[in-house]
Amino acid sequence: MKGGKVGFTPTDSDADEPMATFVKSIQEMTYNISVIQISHTLSSPSAEAPTAAPADINLISLLARQGCKSFSGMLTAQGADDGCKSFSGMLTAQGADDVFTESIKEGLIVFCPSDDVVKSFAPSYKNLTAAGKTSLLLYHGVGVYESMDMLRSGAGSRNTLATEGAKKFDFTVKNDGDDVKIVTKLNSATITGTLIDKDPVAVYQMDEVLIPKELFKIL
Repeated sequence: MKGGKVGFTPTDSDADEPMATFVKSIQEMTYNISVIQISHTLSSPSAEAPTAAPADINLISLLARQGCKSFSGMLTAQGADDGCKSFSGMLTAQGADDVFTESIKEGLIVFCPSDDVVKSFAPSYKNLTAAGKTSLLLYHGVGVYESMDMLRSGAGSRNTLATEGAKKFDFTVKNDGDDVKIVTKLNSATITGTLIDKDPVAVYQMDEVLIPKELFKIL
């Protein structure tokens, strides 16, 4: 190289990729090891471990396996009216599963009410219109990944997957001692467990269905 510089480039790198150059020596041990600093990171496609694309995550299957069976299928995909079979089925029945799955690319939190809670809420759910059911399901999702520690340290308002224009469909994350609560305009629910926490997806179990004021009056 010009000026007596020493350059480094992977053998399988793109020809247009800039070459890394020697900056300085960090450590030298004769006939053993040398550590040097270079101008930028060397990347090599063949050295990169393959990773599953976020879109490859089967969210509905994960929900059903991780304790959200009732929340994922309150209604079956065929629209049966015989109770709360799984929350993942609810998502599929209302077409909300596509919105949840698409959101995985940017990160996703699902707030999943427990089976008993979903079953007790079934009569109110069935009285909603089809659009209302979809909005309620989307209200239990946030389009960003946050671990429990991130929720605790970032208390405040959150938009949901149901948020659209003037339809706010938001809620507030609050700390209550050791608990993390999700507070809507009509009710409050506590996170009782972590079912999935692997970036880009987190699923938290709740002790109440989240009730948005856009769909319900004071219960």
